[in-house]
Amino acid sequence: MGKTLQNPLRRLLPAWLAGPHTPRTQALKAAALSVLSITLATAPARSQIVAVGSGSYTTQFPGTDAAGRNAVPTGSPLLSGVAATKPVPTNEWWSGKLRNSHTNNIFNYPLTLRTHETGLVVNYIIPPASTTEYRQPNSDVMAVTVGVQNLNATAATVSDYSDWTVTMNWHSGSNDFNATVGMGMPFVYLTKGAADVATVKVAVGTVTINGEMLLIKDSYNGADYAVYAPVGSTWTNNAGTYTSTLNGKTYWSIALLNPTAPDALTAANAYKQYAYVFPASTKVDWVFTESTSVVKTTFTVTPSVKEGTNGVVLQGLLPHQWGYMAAGSAQPAGQIYPSVRGQLKMLAGNVFSTAYTFHGILPTLPYLDNYSTGFSPVKLNDKVQALQNNGLAEWTDSYNEGQEMNKLIQTARIADETGNTAARDQILTTIKNRLQDWLSAESGENAFVFYYNSTWSTLFGYPAGHHQDDNINDHHFHWGYFIHAAAFLEQYQPGWAGQWGAMVNMLVRDAANPSRTDTQFPFLRNFDPYAGHSWADGFASSPMGNNQESTSESMQFNSSLIHWGAITGNKATRDLGIYLYATEQAAIEEYWFDVNDRTFQPNYAYSATGRVWGAGYDAGTFWTQDIRAVYGIQLYPMHGGSLYLGQNHAYVQKLWTEITQNTGILQNEVNANTWHDLLWEYLAFIDPVKAIQLYDGFQNRPIKFGVSDAQTYYWLHAMNALGRVDASVTANNPEAVVFNKAGVKTYVAHNYTNAAITVNFSDGYVLNVPARKLATSKDVAVAGTLTASATEVAANGSVTLSVATTGTGVTGVEFFDGSTSLGTVASAPYTKTAANLPVAIHNFYAKVYAGSLFKVTNIAAVQVGKQASYTGTPQPVPGTIEAGKYDTYPGGLGQGIAYNDASASNQATFEPSPTVAFRPSEYVDAVSDAAEGTTVGWVDAGEWLEYTINVATAGTHTLALRYAAGNSTGGGPFSVSVDGNNISGDQTVTTTGDWGAWATKTITGLNLPAGEHVLRLSFTQGGLNIGRMTFTYTGVSTNTPPTVSLTSPANGAGFTAPASITINANAADANGTVSKVEFFQGATKLGEDLTSPYSYTWTGVGAGTYSITAKATDNAGAATTSSAVSVSVTAAPTAQAIPGTIEAESYTAQQGTDKEATTDTGGGQNVDWYETGDWLDYSVNVAAAGQYTVGFRVASANGGATLQLRNSGGTVLGSINVGNTGGWQSWQTISTNVTLPAGVQTLRLYASASTGTNVNWLSFMAVTTNTPPTVSLTSPAAGATFTAPASITINANAADANGTVSSVAFYNGTTLLGTDTSSPYSYTWTGVAAGTYSLTAKATDNGGAVTTSSAVSVTVSNAQSGQTIPGTIQAESYAAMLGIQTETTTDTGGGLNVGYIEAGDWMDYAVNVTTAGQYSVGFRLASEPGGGALQLRNSAGTVLGSVTVGATGGWQSWQTISTNVTLPAGAQTLRVYATAGGLNVNWLSFTAVTTNTPPTVSLTSPSTGATFTAPASITINANAADANGTVSSVAFYNGTTLLGTDTSSPYSYTWTGVAAGSYSITAKATDNGGAVTTSSGVSVTVSNASTGGYCAVTSDFSYGAVSSGGNVTITFHPLGATAGGNLAILYLRQGTSGAYPGYTMTKNAAGDFTYTLPVANGTLVNLYFTYQVGAGGPERNNAATPFSYTVGTACSMQARTSTALATSASSASTAELHVAPTPSLGDATVHFRLPQAGAYTLTLYDLNGRQLRTLATGQGSGAQKVELNTRPYPAGVYMLRLTSGQQILTQRLVVSH
Repeated sequence: MGKTLQNPLRRLLPAWLAGPHTPRTQALKAAALSVLSITLATAPARSQIVAVGSGSYTTQFPGTDAAGRNAVPTGSPLLSGVAATKPVPTNEWWSGKLRNSHTNNIFNYPLTLRTHETGLVVNYIIPPASTTEYRQPNSDVMAVTVGVQNLNATAATVSDYSDWTVTMNWHSGSNDFNATVGMGMPFVYLTKGAADVATVKVAVGTVTINGEMLLIKDSYNGADYAVYAPVGSTWTNNAGTYTSTLNGKTYWSIALLNPTAPDALTAANAYKQYAYVFPASTKVDWVFTESTSVVKTTFTVTPSVKEGTNGVVLQGLLPHQWGYMAAGSAQPAGQIYPSVRGQLKMLAGNVFSTAYTFHGILPTLPYLDNYSTGFSPVKLNDKVQALQNNGLAEWTDSYNEGQEMNKLIQTARIADETGNTAARDQILTTIKNRLQDWLSAESGENAFVFYYNSTWSTLFGYPAGHHQDDNINDHHFHWGYFIHAAAFLEQYQPGWAGQWGAMVNMLVRDAANPSRTDTQFPFLRNFDPYAGHSWADGFASSPMGNNQESTSESMQFNSSLIHWGAITGNKATRDLGIYLYATEQAAIEEYWFDVNDRTFQPNYAYSATGRVWGAGYDAGTFWTQDIRAVYGIQLYPMHGGSLYLGQNHAYVQKLWTEITQNTGILQNEVNANTWHDLLWEYLAFIDPVKAIQLYDGFQNRPIKFGVSDAQTYYWLHAMNALGRVDASVTANNPEAVVFNKAGVKTYVAHNYTNAAITVNFSDGYVLNVPARKLATSKDVAVAGTLTASATEVAANGSVTLSVATTGTGVTGVEFFDGSTSLGTVASAPYTKTAANLPVAIHNFYAKVYAGSLFKVTNIAAVQVGKQASYTGTPQPVPGTIEAGKYDTYPGGLGQGIAYNDASASNQATFEPSPTVAFRPSEYVDAVSDAAEGTTVGWVDAGEWLEYTINVATAGTHTLALRYAAGNSTGGGPFSVSVDGNNISGDQTVTTTGDWGAWATKTITGLNLPAGEHVLRLSFTQGGLNIGRMTFTYTGVSTNTPPTVSLTSPANGAGFTAPASITINANAADANGTVSKVEFFQGATKLGEDLTSPYSYTWTGVGAGTYSITAKATDNAGAATTSSAVSVSVTAAPTAQAIPGTIEAESYTAQQGTDKEATTDTGGGQNVDWYETGDWLDYSVNVAAAGQYTVGFRVASANGGATLQLRNSGGTVLGSINVGNTGGWQSWQTISTNVTLPAGVQTLRLYASASTGTNVNWLSFMAVTTNTPPTVSLTSPAAGATFTAPASITINANAADANGTVSSVAFYNGTTLLGTDTSSPYSYTWTGVAAGTYSLTAKATDNGGAVTTSSAVSVTVSNAQSGQTIPGTIQAESYAAMLGIQTETTTDTGGGLNVGYIEAGDWMDYAVNVTTAGQYSVGFRLASEPGGGALQLRNSAGTVLGSVTVGATGGWQSWQTISTNVTLPAGAQTLRVYATAGGLNVNWLSFTAVTTNTPPTVSLTSPSTGATFTAPASITINANAADANGTVSSVAFYNGTTLLGTDTSSPYSYTWTGVAAGSYSITAKATDNGGAVTTSSGVSVTVSNASTGGYCAVTSDFSYGAVSSGGNVTITFHPLGATAGGNLAILYLRQGTSGAYPGYTMTKNAAGDFTYTLPVANGTLVNLYFTYQVGAGGPERNNAATPFSYTVGTACSMQARTSTALATSASSASTAELHVAPTPSLGDATVHFRLPQAGAYTLTLYDLNGRQLRTLATGQGSGAQKVELNTRPYPAGVYMLRLTSGQQILTQRLVVSH
């Protein structure tokens, strides 16, 4: 019975770390596994218990449990220096360094770093793009290694750290080296020992020495680096290792240059100013401002300036930072780096700030479900009751425990909202008992205990889940559930935190310590303040770095801090939670959801990612690559802190659409990774009706572990009533949220304090929230409590229902039996009789109406008919009873009547053959077993089974119970009871070794009374399966039955309906104890009491005569029934109104008094003979709860009387003393104040002491203190602008809690504008001149109290000069408007758009039309629902044109829809008017509709007949113009072949590499209207060049020169040892004097280097070369012996033709990749060589890693060539990637147009 624990999903460790996993057996054959029990292994001796309030923890490892669980991380942290004196900071982006001697997975954006024995390896990683991931571990290539000479450190240690930097130390022998790395920093900061020599080893790339700077180009993945030594330093190269003494200094740095920089040397020089400014420390601070609901976070770097005048660091900002910069903050304005997190924007500065708006959370959604069509409070109540008895498993772990606690807590919150306090309190007790067990340590225990480990500065909770212990994983996930549970306990049991809060705060400090000086825990262990999100892995155990998977559980932790801080009054903790929540929300939206479309790669196939890694992201989870799991894990758990998921409606729609495409959610698929409840709850953010339909259509779905069916049902209907989350409105209280349904807002806020609060919303709405309550703007001031006259009646019986109302303005009470209305009672008393009730459980409730609004009462369940034996007749004892043949209930399911089961289904129905479920329609987990009969398994704590039995003979019996227990620890305890009397005591069983192995448990001495009884089998814990129960009679009982008698009411007592009758009884037992006393009306049981004094209060009793008895049962099961007492209840008289006067003689009942004529004013009668103990009862109807002054009109000749006014419960409400008034008719009025509830009730005037008093009347007068009205302006909005002369409509909301609003006056400053005396309150202020105005509203109530609203500032500007037409008008640039709002747009160009447009809204624009005529108007529109329509009107209201728009795919999915209009010339006002709402507008474009004249175009060069030498470079120039528009482009052609296009004047294209032949060249011009003109053709000839050779030959190289078309191409051909080098620089000057400009030459496929530059034939040039000797070798130059060459001269020395790539000097075993020319002006040739046959792929990427094109793919070997047209690509830097087998080569390509 009950839900079997699922195997925990190992979500946060990869397989290589998680180790082997053996799941527990869930069920075997016919026996089903019950929840396992735990045996505590012996803990080590001398456990050190540290008391913390009422809780405690241990500092001694408690030992492993019976299953070998409980562990600690291996080893000790690798710390040194300052870091060794501080708590250990696990769960960082660099935490792999804490436990590993060296690590290869430090990702700081933009670098990827590895620690090595010889120093720090610096790499740059570009992940390959994929549809399912974008991540890449670090390469094993040691591209660039920085360190010191002779360094050989066995381990690098962490020597210091701050909020986003870490310093690592290498030490070996006398060598000392340090490296500081910061997240987002392109620099690595290095220091060394004074005697050490700095080293930079370059294995990949070419190096040039530029003074003290090393420039490393084309390193791994094309990266360029600059190494900066102190000024004056020199570098020495020895086979690729560069050394320097740093000019006697100890510091230097290395920077990754921007991969998009066009020139590395220029970039390196620009960065030099930052090279000597080291980050000494980094710090983040945050502050939450309640009034604006904004979290401002300030990031501060403390610089350490080593040299130079600059004092600021270079810091890269991530999208969640640069997208949310605070006002006044420094802004990023430098280089932009690509990264796996999107654009990394550089900021040169030491301080910057971000600002996030916090949109609020709730403990749960408000109970407005009854406004949702189809909702049933009875169904919800059933779902709550199905869970309220659930216990918490004994075999569990910290994660599964948290999930189950959360499931129960969410259910309990719903129970509280619906008034089911019994269920709430039952769950609260369950949670409290277990949580307190966790929070207290005892010597010898090793389960449900916290252990503080000083080695790793952390708390472990045992038993741990998901490596929470040995890898310090997921502490924020686990502790979030525990902290939320603590907030829940304090909310409903105030004062609990005072005892246990200090231990809860230990959990807060462990996962998110806000202190940097705490000696026990590190600062913000799980949260990364710079990355903006949490990390889950304690030691970043994966090659991909650290990770986080379930962002929703991280947000649940953040929510728990907000709740805990608020409920305990600790604003620091609350604001810590808000900071974490708001920041992480921004990061989630950027990196997990990419809601702004700026993070995910274009070919990534999904709208969400499952895991974010240091190295990237992927669409997987730790247990599956099924995308279904990704969706679920980002939504679980759903709660009042999950509303951030619903704020972006367009994204929710986008993701939901994707979910329907990638899962079977619409087809009710059964898949372990399809978590229906979570997906439905997510859908409810935008379409709750559809979500409810899906829920209703699949109620028998498998429910995910940790999910409450009650919460799903409640959530869907609550969202249907509330509408969408409205993130445009914030509040000054963190526990407040606004919802919007079809334009109607519902304001919701929770108050954790002990006093009422006022919550102010940013749109001006004010909500009063009572103490410790959840309130909404839909709440009504009425409520009711429903009682039934009985909880159990016979078949076809009846029950009287009564509702006691509170509040004023009740207009009726409608009674329900389930979904069936029983009718409405219009006035008090609100009673209804439900008669002829069929056998069933009847759930009665009522709706208390105040006009059209209502409040639902509690539910009163009445059982009609009794349970019955499954066999048809009571099962005989002695005899055998099969466990599965428990009682049945003829009225439906037996849950709660014949049994209690923790799961809402028979678990055996989910088991494979040969298991056969028995009674599958019931909840009990019963199976049919051929050998054992019908058995019951899956037994959970708190479950029970009942059997109706017939005992043949009273006496003692022996029970032989068949059972199976597969746990090594056995099962139980359990007990046997009869009629509620425990007759067995607690019983346990030993293990049988298997769930299918059966044994017999014998229980003796069971004392059973004769006759028909109900036997119950109750389970305190599970751990066993139950089979046959065989009873044998063993002897006569010696038990003496108990005695019982009723002591009240007296026989014949009378009461008034609806009566409240308290029944008291005395009961005793001579040879035992009384187990219970039951109270009956006839045969109907009213209730029972288990402890003395025995009492029951029967409420809501209708008119009639009743026979009351009491039945006492003793511990042996013997029972005795008392003598009956008869009472009568008469119909209630008409209740007398309060306030008002009540004549003393108008009582409804009395004792001991008489009446006589009175001579007092008014005459009539008075009551006399009023003596001690006498009383008078009055039926009254109190109009409103509150305080009343009661005047007693009394007379006495004796004096000495005390009169009390009591309620029906006997409570004294007030009293007076009466002295001698001078005679029996000498009257005085004596007053006192009393407090009365609202509604019908009975008041008693009781003489507690009297020697004789007369009473004439009692007067009741309300004591009122006038509460001032509330008032707020609803429009215009603060900051609204208008155009003079303006017409401003001012609207206000006003209300009065204890009266009416008499008037609302509207003011500008102190000047009265006007007054409105009826709602809705409004005033239109016309003719308003330009200026700034402060508007207020002043409300006055009927008591004269006055309240003034908060001021709203508006600005009226002089009429704007018209915006020019033709042109584009931004929608937000209106001169005036009605009803709309603006919001940030994601459309191209950014800025604002106009939204929230409804029918009748409009925007006016002042325009100046330059020329009268027809214009094409483009409306830039977006619509999620579709159906919007706009008109363009002139100032007279004439419709000039209109457009309609359907659904565009989302509120930020934009389309341009056009229409033509005719406009006059000149200044005018145009109005955009909405005839149908539901759309956004970004801009309007006006384009004149004209007849287009084609452009003109002609070629200006080359001239016709021009000649060139192959390979020629021909520059083509053209003139183009357009008479009535603009030239859009000029395309250049050879015949019909397009050569290239130029889009701006002067129009030109250089055609390179032209082979010999004759060509006809033309230019084709296209204008902005699409008209095209082609020029006349020009004929040119290209001839083959004469055979050329080399102009000079040296031992290292030869060089050649070829002239053509005014250009000269210089070729550098390496020889000997120079071959294979990767660098050649041409230095060439024209003439014989002056400087030599340098040109980096391009290496071609043959291994030669070329460079082409324009020099006229006949020009004398001098030139020399700098070149690399072999790959990675030293550099040489021939600057001392430059060459002379006359351009155009043919060279003939050692002539050679180009060598085929296949025969180049490159290694035959290695693939090669080359591209030329670079920069490419339009065409490039890619050469590559494959050393052996195989598959290859050649792809082109941009520097963001986005794949642009696959250039070639196939099979082959040897030399290959691909021609690439670069014209379609913008100027910039690109990467070519060749993949062949296991080899991946990259080559940088520069495109320049």
